[in-house]
Amino acid sequence: MTAAVLSKEMSKAMSKEAATAIASAMSNAMANAMTSFLSSAMTDALRARPRRQAAARVLADDPRRAQLGWDDLAAWPDWAALEPDALHALQRDCGLWLHTADWQRCICGARLKQVQHLLGDAAFAWLMALPQASCMPATAMPVGALPDAANLDAWLLDEGREVLLASVGSAPLRVVLRERRWPRSLPPLPARDTARAQQALVTAQVAAQASAALRSPAAALPSSPPLPATAARPA
Repeated sequence: MTAAVLSKEMSKAMSKEAATAIASAMSNAMANAMTSFLSSAMTDALRARPRRQAAARVLADDPRRAQLGWDDLAAWPDWAALEPDALHALQRDCGLWLHTADWQRCICGARLKQVQHLLGDAAFAWLMALPQASCMPATAMPVGALPDAANLDAWLLDEGREVLLASVGSAPLRVVLRERRWPRSLPPLPARDTARAQQALVTAQVAAQASAALRSPAAALPSSPPLPATAARPA
């Protein structure tokens, strides 16, 4: 499917003005959510003690507990406390946002429609409108190597799982979390880049927060006129 045909199909569900409004509103919401998230991250050092306490409670009977030092316990991730449904959603979103640049290069309508369905209109419009400078670079895989629509869900969960694990700053703790959460999985070769994984995780969290804000009655998208296309995007 060509880009022109894809664009025509997308317009059936969303007018150009509505798409611009959604992308602009999402940019504003993302900027606000990012500010809130970074403000929270600045207190991370103060949260080291609660993280260690949470890890110690969960791993009290784990045979690998003795292998983890003070710094390992301080790297205990917030996502480890999520309920299964919430973790599943975050895992999927991490897989999606990890490949932002790949989706922007993709011209397969079936794949993009499924990504749009998973993210929602607002987040999808923001993903596709992100300037290249704000995206993680495209992965080494060719566009044709992206999974087809039938296999996309499973692939995203696999990618998201590795994002979550790679985002943990302690290698021994990553081993423990894999054994507890995904015991049938194996570490990827080569190992995933921690900085890239952390960026994908933060983006997924911020996008979810911004999307939720846009769904609230107080943040209803304008019908007319649309927000200016030059609305500030998060740095």
